Amino acid sequence: VILRWEDHLSPGIQDQSGQHGKTLSLEKTIPFLIKRLNRQINFIPDFNFENARNFINSTSSGTLFMLENLRFDEREGKNDVKFAKELASLGTIFVNDAFAVSHRKNASVVAVTRYLPSYAGLLFEKEFITLGSVMKKPAKPLILVIGGAKVADKIPVIKNFIKKTDIFLLGGGVGNTALLAMGVDVKNSIIDQNQVSFLRRIIKTKKIAPIIDWVMEDDRILDLGTQTIQKYKEYIHEAKTIVWGGPLGLFENSKFAHASTEIAKAIAE
Repeated sequence: VILRWEDHLSPGIQDQSGQHGKTLSLEKTIPFLIKRLNRQINFIPDFNFENARNFINSTSSGTLFMLENLRFDEREGKNDVKFAKELASLGTIFVNDAFAVSHRKNASVVAVTRYLPSYAGLLFEKEFITLGSVMKKPAKPLILVIGGAKVADKIPVIKNFIKKTDIFLLGGGVGNTALLAMGVDVKNSIIDQNQVSFLRRIIKTKKIAPIIDWVMEDDRILDLGTQTIQKYKEYIHEAKTIVWGGPLGLFENSKFAHASTEIAKAIAE
């Protein structure tokens, strides 16, 4: 069994040192997985597939392997056929349990299916069924919480849910772009200029909850402010269905994780 985790990073990504290094390596997940699965896991640290095949073939049936973060190789994001064929050579069946990345035309998502019998995993199936029911007949009020840095990825979600959703609660790059659409000087914040006109039209429908205040540092909006968080909580407490995609600030830094944490608590309640 070969395990592969999708890291939400750009193809060919490097860590802050400018190298692939330990920061983003999946090797650090091994101790956690060993403890949870109560099984030894063998780590494959690079993309020398001949060595990997020899290593795998030298072990007994039932051995577990973890591949290194595939986004360290730019061929992953290019949906490279040769790269996918090499990946496929490591196994006999491909199971995709990564619903959250299945919209990406990546080698380990799309091209690999040319070379192996391919199936959806149980978690994938659960997410598909759950979101399908939300799309068809959600309990109302329906609230969509949308954040994250990749604005263009979230716009199709807004378009698909615009007629079904009672209110959108925005944060992150999507929220910044909405503020820009409202005439706010967001300075050097993450935005998507191509989506400003679309969000301006959506704002006129009154389906985007107002972003009242925010946390700014170094001329960048990095989190939502306390008044906005409180207003978002009020919407959430009235909701019957909630769909959440993407953090509401730079949550990797605890200074800017307040909105994401508070909204998660509100949803849990």
